[in-house]
Amino acid sequence: MRRPTPEEQGSTMSKPLLLLVDDDSETVQVLGRMLADEGRVRFALNGTDALRLAREHPPDLILLDAEMPGLDGFAVCKGLKGDPTLSPIPVIFLTSHHDARIEAAALDLGAADFVNKPPVASQVIARIRAQLRARRLAMSLPRQDSPPSPATLPHRAPTILIVDDDAISQEVMRRALDGMGARILLAGDGEQALQLARADPPDLILLDILMPDQDGLQLCERLQALPRLRSVPVVFVTRQADPETEARALEAGGTDFVTKPFIPAVLQARLRSLLRSRRQADAALQAEREHWRRLGDDRMADILAVAPEALLTADAQGRVVLVNQAACRLLQVDEEDVLGHPLPRWVPAEALDGAAQSRRALLPVKRGDAIPVEVVRVQLGQDGERLTTVWLRDLRGQELAEKARRDQLRAETASRTKTLMLSYFAHEIGNPLNGILGFAQLMTLDSQHPLPPAQAERLQQITTAGKMLQALMRDVLDVNRFETGQFQIQSEPVELSSLVHDTLPALGTQAAGQQVQIDLQVEDQPLWITGDADRVKQCVLNLGSNGIKYNRSGGRLTVRLARHGDSAALSFQDEGAGMSPEQQAHLFEPFNRLGRSGQGHGIGLALTRQLVLAMGGRLTVRSAPEAGTTVTLALPLTRPGGGQGTPA
Repeated sequence: MRRPTPEEQGSTMSKPLLLLVDDDSETVQVLGRMLADEGRVRFALNGTDALRLAREHPPDLILLDAEMPGLDGFAVCKGLKGDPTLSPIPVIFLTSHHDARIEAAALDLGAADFVNKPPVASQVIARIRAQLRARRLAMSLPRQDSPPSPATLPHRAPTILIVDDDAISQEVMRRALDGMGARILLAGDGEQALQLARADPPDLILLDILMPDQDGLQLCERLQALPRLRSVPVVFVTRQADPETEARALEAGGTDFVTKPFIPAVLQARLRSLLRSRRQADAALQAEREHWRRLGDDRMADILAVAPEALLTADAQGRVVLVNQAACRLLQVDEEDVLGHPLPRWVPAEALDGAAQSRRALLPVKRGDAIPVEVVRVQLGQDGERLTTVWLRDLRGQELAEKARRDQLRAETASRTKTLMLSYFAHEIGNPLNGILGFAQLMTLDSQHPLPPAQAERLQQITTAGKMLQALMRDVLDVNRFETGQFQIQSEPVELSSLVHDTLPALGTQAAGQQVQIDLQVEDQPLWITGDADRVKQCVLNLGSNGIKYNRSGGRLTVRLARHGDSAALSFQDEGAGMSPEQQAHLFEPFNRLGRSGQGHGIGLALTRQLVLAMGGRLTVRSAPEAGTTVTLALPLTRPGGGQGTPA
C-alpha cells in the first residue's frame, strides 16, 4: 500500500476535523460519505466515546444526535460546554424529533445549530461550512491565556437590525423578540439597511431574502464587506424553505437560516446563542487589544525590527535612530552602518522633500542596479521631538507584473491587428477574384470560341487555384468572425447520412488527382442532428480534403458514419504519414502547418473544430508517425422533429 507523501499529509491535516456522534451506524455511514470532502471525519456511537474522542483530539466541529442510550446528546453537549478547552467547539444537533422545545433547549444549552433528520446533504454541508467559517473568524483573533467567562462580560442591551420590505413581517419579528431586552432597528430595503448599519452597527442582523431593490444574498455580501460589520452574525429569515436556497444563503455569508413561519421560542433561542458567542468574541477581542497595546508599548522597537516592510526613523536632526532588518536587507548593509548617519545618505533626498507623502524613487544599493521603491514618509511630533519615519516598499515585483500586463496587451493588440488585416485582405482580394473566376467560367462555356485542349486545361488550373483561394478567404473571414464573436450558427434538424452522401462526391476530383480511393461506410438508418447544414458540409469537406491531401499516393480514405450512444460519429481515416505528439500539440493553431511546407494553409482544421464546438459537438484526433491519422467528428443526436433526445 502506497504511503502518502508529506505534501498529501499536509493537505489532509489542513482539513477540519469533524466528529460525528450517533448511535445508528447506518446514519453514521451516510453522514460519513456525505461529509468526506468537507474534512477529516471521526465517529462515535455513544456519548461516552464522543467525550473521550473530543478530549483526545479536539475536533473543529461536532455533529451530535440528541437521543442516544446512556449519555444522550444533551448530556454530551453539557459536558463539552463545561470543559474550557472544548467549549468553543461548535455543536450541531441532529435529531429526528421536530419539536420546538427540544430545539430551543439545545440552543440554550450552547449548541450552535439544530438540524432535523433525515439529513439533506446541501443543507448539512452549508450549515457546517457556516459554523466552520465563524469558528475560523473567532480563532483569527489573537489568543489570550484565560478567555472571559460569560458571567464577567458587561451586560448591555443588544441591537438587532430587522431587514424586511413587508411591514407586517417586521412587526411579527419585532413581537417575537419581546422579552430579549433588545433594541430593535427596522429597515424596509437594502439601502436603508446599509445606512442604519453604518450609522449604528448592530450586534445581529435578521435579513429577508426576497426584497424589491436587491435580494438578501447580495445585501449580506455588501454588509459583510464593511469592516465594522464583518463579524456581525446575519440570520436569514425567509419563506423559501428549500435546501438549495438555504445552502446559497449560508455560502453567501449567513450565520443561520430560519424559515417563516417560525416559532418565537426557537428564534429567540437561536439569537441568544449567536449573541452569546458574539459577546464572548467582543470581550476576547477587547482584552487582546489591551494586551497588544501594553506589549506594543514595551516592545515596539522589537516588533518593528522584524516587520516585513523596510523602515527607517530619523530624529529632528535627520540622523537615523531606528532601522529594521527588512531595510538592512534592502539596502544591503548592516544596522551599525546606518544608525547615526543622515537619512538622505540612504534614501534619495528628492523622495524626502516636498509635501507629497508617497512617491516612487530609485534606491541606490551596494550591489546591482538601483531598486525601484515606493517611499512613504510620515512625521510625528514637533521641533526637537520630531521623528520622521520612512517606509520603503520594493516595487520590483509589481513593476515586473505591470510589464507582463503591458506585454500581454501588446500581444492582444497585435492579434487583433492581424485579424483586421486578414479580414481587409480577404474582402479586397474577393472582388478581383470573383472577376477572374467569372471570366474563366464564361471562357469555358463559350461554345462559339472553343479553346484548344492545352489552353482549356490551363484554364481549368486557373479555376481550381481561384476556388482554392476563394475557400481560403472564406475560412479567414470565418476565423475572424469567431475571434470577434460575430460568428452565427443556424440551428435546424439535419439528416447526417444523406448530407454525407451528397457532399463527398465534391472531393472526387481532388481524390483522383492524388490517386486516393474514398471508401464510404454509412449505416442504413437515418441519423438526425441539430446544426447548420452548410457548416456541417464545410466540416465534411475540410476533413475529407485533409484526408486526401495528407494521404499517401494510392492510399485509401475511409469515411465512417455510425451511431455511438447519444451521438453521431463521423470519422475520416487516412493512410498518410501521421503526426508526432509534438505536432498534435499545435494541431488546432490557425496558420500552423506543422512544418509541412507546401501542404495546406493551416486554417481548415482549426476552423472545423470551432464549427463543431459551436454546434455542441466535439472533434478528436488519433494519430501516430507512419500510422495515419483518424479525425472523428461527433455531434449529439436529436429527433427528426428537432427535439433533444435519442431517436428511437
